[in-house]
Amino acid sequence: MRPSEVAKSLKELIRESEEEQRVRIERWTEWGLSYLTPENLQYAIDNQTDPATLFGNHFKLNNFFVRPPAKIVFRAYWKELEPLLTDARKLYRILAKDHAKKKMLDTPEGRRYLNLCVRRFYKWVYSYTWR
Repeated sequence: MRPSEVAKSLKELIRESEEEQRVRIERWTEWGLSYLTPENLQYAIDNQTDPATLFGNHFKLNNFFVRPPAKIVFRAYWKELEPLLTDARKLYRILAKDHAKKKMLDTPEGRRYLNLCVRRFYKWVYSYTWR
């Protein structure tokens, strides 16, 4: 994915109505999590990989062209984004649509990792968005 594609997608979010915003953010989160392959998820669980590293690098969130519109979108949609970032059950439901990922998350290690991700990623996104 090129930074210009990410930036374009983020700019489109700004133009939506409130209900469309909530639905769009949920779909966008689902789309983003779909890039986490079962193999990458298993590696992340085994190695306790920081989710900010996984998604920050994949979506080039620190790229000079992506960071400004990403911060604008995250701020504009914080009301819709924050509940997704703080609720492991919502993220589980999204991830568990893939049977292989569900099997991994239904283990004690998988549940611990998902809860760890929620805490770490929320802190990172909050800092990224508001600083």
